[in-house]
Order: sequence, then C-alpha cells, then structure tokens
Amino acid sequence: MEFEVFRTSYWTVHHSSDVAVPGYLIVLSRDSVAQFTALSQPALGELGMLLSRTTNAVEVAVHAERVYVCMFGESNAPPHFHVFPRMSWMLNLANDEAGECSQPVDGAAVFSRVRQRFSDPSDLRNAEAQIRQAIAVIRETLMDSYGLARAR
Repeated sequence: MEFEVFRTSYWTVHHSSDVAVPGYLIVLSRDSVAQFTALSQPALGELGMLLSRTTNAVEVAVHAERVYVCMFGESNAPPHFHVFPRMSWMLNLANDEAGECSQPVDGAAVFSRVRQRFSDPSDLRNAEAQIRQAIAVIRETLMDSYGLARAR
C-alpha cells in the first residue's frame, strides 16, 4: 500500500504504516536535521498552514470528534508531527477501572492506548480498505486546499 499522501517543499505527509487508524497521519520534515529547533525558516514558515490544512483534511475524511497534533521528539528521527483522529469510540479504550472516561479526556492516554491496541500487522490488513479511502479523501482535500490540479 502506498502511504504517502502529500508533499510540499519542506514536508512529507504520509499515513501511519504501523497503526491501523484510518486518517492517522505523520507530517515529516524533509530537512536533514534531528531537532525541531534546527529546522530552516522556510520549513517553519510552511508548517503552520500545512498542519492546519492537514487537520482539516483528516476531519473531512474520517469525521473525527477531535484531531490531535502531537510532536514528542523522543527518537532520532527528523522532526515529525502525529496528526491523529480521535474518534468517539476510542474513549472506551481510555476508561478507568470503573469503566468511566476521565473528564476532561486525557488525550495522551487515548493516543497511547489506541496506538498500542491497533499496531498488529493483522489490524493494518483488516483496515486496508478504510485506510485507502481515507488517504484518497485526504489527498484530494489537501490538493484542493493548495489549488493543485489532480490527475484524473
């Protein structure tokens, strides 16, 4: 499956290839730097609009209740952002022992539990059709937002 969704001069947007959540994107720097603070000014200038448009595209594609945008910097990978659609059904995975979800919702806990729960390769195979559909809608929405023509 082709996971790349969109590319700008400084960033690549691709669908997560290891977690089976349709619409879960990674926005990866194309600068060859290891730290966010080392990104070029043009890359930083492009980032805000790209994250906004990517978030909107995820909302359009999967109708997420919320979209989380996270950067952790815990790996040696180039700077990257997780654009994660938090669906209402995911709150069940964040319930405490009493079966209740904390209020306000602990987004980091939901993100972590969903990533753990849906990271088996069989989960990806089972969600392939939904992931392909999400990629197509996200790609089209991003291309439209940048005024780019799509190949027909």
